[in-house]
Amino acid sequence: RSHKSWRPAAVFSLRLSHKFHGLEARGFHFDNVLIHALVTFCYSVLCFQLIESYLGKSGRSARSQGTAILASIIFSVHPIHTEP
Repeated sequence: RSHKSWRPAAVFSLRLSHKFHGLEARGFHFDNVLIHALVTFCYSVLCFQLIESYLGKSGRSARSQGTAILASIIFSVHPIHTEP
């Protein structure tokens, strides 16, 4: 029975984890941590590029990088990424 929720990326991720790990919880956890780390890295690159384009490349690269890293740390540990 369907729960009327269309989340193709989540369903694909769960099916792929099940294919490789069966019902082993560690496999699902490993896959989720790996995906979260990858998304956090992509977010930090995006933040860096947005900050650089906003400020311009006038020698503020270290400050832009630090701001992007701070934003990605906040993103990675924010509680909205947890399930109830």
